[in-house]
Amino acid sequence: MRKNKLLATAALTALLLSSCGSAQPTGAEATETVPAEQNMVIGNWFSDIVATTAEEKNKVQEFATEEMAAIDAKVEPEVTLIMVGDMLMHMPVNNSGKMEDGTMNFDHLFTYTKDMIAEADVAIVNQEVMLGGTELGISGYPKFNTYYEVGDALANAGFDVVLHATNHTMDRGKDGLLNCLNFWETNYPDMAILGIQDTKEEQSEIYVYEHQGIKVAILNYTYGLNGLPMPSDMPFAVNLIKESQIAEDVAKAKELADFVVLCPHWGTEYVLEETKNQRMWAEFFMECGVDLVIGTHPHVIEPAEMWTDEEGNEMLVYYSLGNFVNGTSGTGAGVMNRCVGALADVTVGKNEAGEVVVLEYDAIPLVCHIAEGEEYTVWYLEDYTEELAKKIDHHLIQWAKEVGMQKDTFLLECDCPRFQNGDAKGLVKQSVRGDDIFLVCDPGNYSLTYNLFGHENHMSPDDHFANMKRLIQAMAGRAHRISVIMPSLYGGRQHRRIMRESLDCAVALQELEAMGVENIITFDAHDPRMMNAIPLTNFDNIMPTYQVLKTLLQKMPELSFDKDHFMVISPDEGAINRNMYFSSVLGCNLGMFYKRRDYTRVVNGRNPIVAHEYLGESVEGKTMFITDDIIASGESMLEVAYELKKRGAKHIIANATFPLFTSGLKKFDDAVEEGILDAVLGTNLTYRKPELLERSWYFDVDCSKYTAYFVAAINHDMSVSSICDPMVKIEALLENRK
Repeated sequence: MRKNKLLATAALTALLLSSCGSAQPTGAEATETVPAEQNMVIGNWFSDIVATTAEEKNKVQEFATEEMAAIDAKVEPEVTLIMVGDMLMHMPVNNSGKMEDGTMNFDHLFTYTKDMIAEADVAIVNQEVMLGGTELGISGYPKFNTYYEVGDALANAGFDVVLHATNHTMDRGKDGLLNCLNFWETNYPDMAILGIQDTKEEQSEIYVYEHQGIKVAILNYTYGLNGLPMPSDMPFAVNLIKESQIAEDVAKAKELADFVVLCPHWGTEYVLEETKNQRMWAEFFMECGVDLVIGTHPHVIEPAEMWTDEEGNEMLVYYSLGNFVNGTSGTGAGVMNRCVGALADVTVGKNEAGEVVVLEYDAIPLVCHIAEGEEYTVWYLEDYTEELAKKIDHHLIQWAKEVGMQKDTFLLECDCPRFQNGDAKGLVKQSVRGDDIFLVCDPGNYSLTYNLFGHENHMSPDDHFANMKRLIQAMAGRAHRISVIMPSLYGGRQHRRIMRESLDCAVALQELEAMGVENIITFDAHDPRMMNAIPLTNFDNIMPTYQVLKTLLQKMPELSFDKDHFMVISPDEGAINRNMYFSSVLGCNLGMFYKRRDYTRVVNGRNPIVAHEYLGESVEGKTMFITDDIIASGESMLEVAYELKKRGAKHIIANATFPLFTSGLKKFDDAVEEGILDAVLGTNLTYRKPELLERSWYFDVDCSKYTAYFVAAINHDMSVSSICDPMVKIEALLENRK
C-alpha cells in the first residue's frame, strides 16, 4: 500500500522558507550517535550472552546477523504489482512538457505518484501512444504521436513494464513503431516493452519477472488497430486478441512462470460497465489458466471482480483502469469520468497449498488535473481533495530549480495528535529557526476526522482553527516570521454584530495577531471590512478573477462578452462589488437581484427570503454570469437561475470561490438536466467533494500558482500590490481572443 512521505493534514499544512529570500534545506534534527555494539539487533535468545572483548563482540554480531537472516528467510515471499491505465497524449499534454529553455520534460506527470510506482516490485503502464519523435510530427487525437522524452519520464518514475499493444499503435505506421522500439532499445534496454516487436522470434518470447523465487509472466494484446494495417513485411508487429495466439502464449507462460498476468486492450470507450464481449474473453482467459487480467481502452473506470471456476481456481479481473493521463476536452456528459482513473495494486504470494495466488488487491482512485498553463499532473484522489499546499509546494520547487537550487519539498512535517481524552497538541518535526513559515489552513474541510471515545468525529472549523493555533505555539519564538494563508476566513460569515451575539471573525483575527502572525492572506472574504479588526497587521484579500476567467475561456472558448450576448448578474446586494468588477473588466452590463425577506419570522437563525426581485435590463437571449463567494446549500443561486430562465436567459453560468454544496449535488444535477444551468465554476481553495469533481458541469479553477506568488513575494520582502491587481493579465487574456 502507498506510504505517505509527508505528514501534514489537508486542512492545515506548513510551508517552510528561509528568511533571507532563497530557500534553505532544513534537514532533520541532529541525533546522538549510538555505539556499534548497541546497534546490534538482539533478540531474547541472546539475553544470556555477555560480550567483553572485541573478538567476542564480533562473534555475537555475526551470530545475530545469521539468526536474523534465518528469520528473514522464513518470511513468505511476495510480489507487489501495480498498474496504471491509459497514457493518452493529447496535444495539451504534449505541450505541457515544453520547458522555458526549449527542452522537453514530462516528469511532472508523475510528481505525486512516482513514490508508489518506484516502490512496487513490478510497475506497469499502458502507453497508449507511440513514441515516434518530432521527425514524424507530434500530434494528438485522432492519430497520436508523442515525444521520446515521455519515455524518459516513464523510466524516471520507476515503471518496469510498458504496454504498447493498443488501437493507436499504427497511427504513424511502420516508422512510428520502429522509432518507438529503437528508442527503448537504445536508451532503456532493461525496460520490458510488450505488445509490439520487430521480429517473429520476439513475438514468441514470454516476458517473465522473478522476485524472491516467484515468477510472474505478463502478456499484452489489443482488439484492433483502428482499421490501419500492420506492415506487410511485419504481420507480427502487434499482438492482437486472437484465441490461437493467446492460448499458445498462456500455455507457454504457465510453463515458465508461477503466475500469469494478461493485459488486454478491449471493451467500449466511455462505458462504465464491462461489455458482453469483455466477459466472453475473460471466460476464455480463465479457461486458458490466466491468474490476473488488467484491462485498458474504455478510458473510464470499469468494475473489478474475482472469478472462480468449478475447480476453485481464481482469476482477478480489472475490466478497465480508465485514463492515467489525458487531455480530453469538452463539456458533455461523462467528460469528467475520463479524468478519473485507478491504480491496480495487487500482492501475489503463496497460499497454504504452496500455489502462487492473489493475496491482496485494491484499486486506488486517481485524478488527472490540469493547472494554469496546461500543467498536467496526476493525483491520488484522496490527496487531490486536500491538494492546495502541495500544489503551492510544487510551484516553489520549480522556481527554486530555475535559480539552481535543488529542493525536494518546502512542506514542513507537522501533526496535531490527540490524547485519549480528546486533548491535542501541535507537533513540528523539524527545525524552523530563522525560517519563514506559511501555514495553509482550510477551516471548511469537513472531510477530515478524529476519533474520540470510540466515535469518529468530523473536524469542524473550530477544530481546524484550534490546530492552527497549536502549530503557531509550537513555532513561536523560533521562526523568523509566521504568515497564515486561510483562503476561507474562520468565522467569516459571522462578520457583523446585529444584536447580542458573538463576532467570531474579528476575535479570531485578533487572536492570530496576538500570537505573532505577521501576514494573513485570504480569498474573496465574505466581508473584507473584517481587516479593520487588525489594522496593524498585513491583511490581503485576494480575488481570483483572472483565474476564473481563464478557466471559463478554456472550457467555453465560444463565449462572447459583448453587451448584446453577455451579462453579469449579482445574486444579491452583498455580492454587488465582485460582480461589478467582472462587468467592468469584461465591458458588459450588470444586473442585480435583491432578497426580499420576511422580518416577522426567524428560521434557522435568519429571516427567511420571500422572493428574489430583479433590477436591470432585459436578459432575453443572453448568457448570464452569476458570481458569489460561497455556494453553500445553493438555493439562492438556483432561485436566481430559475428566475433568469423565466425572463428568457439563453445560458446561465454560476461561479463561487468556495463551492461547498452542503446540501448535495442533486438539485444542481436536476437544474443542468432541465436546461436551467449550463456550468458552475469553483476554486480549489477549499475542500471539494470527490463527486463534485466528477461532474461534467463543474469546472475547477486552480489558484495554487497564484497563491505561490504571494508566498514567494512575502519571503523575498517584495510588494504584493501588482499580484493583487490582475488587470494587466486580464487585459492580455481578452486581447489574445481577438
